[in-house]
Amino acid sequence: MIRFGFYRDGGRWFFDDPARGIVREEMVDGADALLDAMAEGGDSVVADVDVAPIDGADAVLALEGPASEAEGGIGTWYRDEASGQRAWLCPTLGAYFDPPPPRIWAKRAPGERPLGALCLGAGGLRQCGSCLHRPRGGAAPAARFAPRRTATGCEDCRVRLAGS
Repeated sequence: MIRFGFYRDGGRWFFDDPARGIVREEMVDGADALLDAMAEGGDSVVADVDVAPIDGADAVLALEGPASEAEGGIGTWYRDEASGQRAWLCPTLGAYFDPPPPRIWAKRAPGERPLGALCLGAGGLRQCGSCLHRPRGGAAPAARFAPRRTATGCEDCRVRLAGS
């Protein structure tokens, strides 16, 4: 099982995995709609993802097949079994599951605090949205937070990023 911290920035969904050199990997073409549902109106969601069944999964993605040549020939299409939502997963999927699995289960992580949606730099460090470092007033983004972050997560709430 892999735990991902997805965050919305500028209306678009991303995740980071510093251990694999992945920064601001965008979720598009239906994967973003699935995250909208999982986040329940929020700007972030921590989700457990696995190729084995997860009880109470928020999404069960069934493999449809590779993207066609007309679609660029890269990435893999899945469809959520409950909602019917189609979702394209880019070749980065191979960093976690290779070959693309027949099914992927995803569930909002129980008891986990969501990550904040503010990127603090190219290193992919993000402010945790649930610890004591909440934004204050209208200060410039860099001045609004005093995060205690490591490359793998937030030291205050113990949220861990994917791959850590």
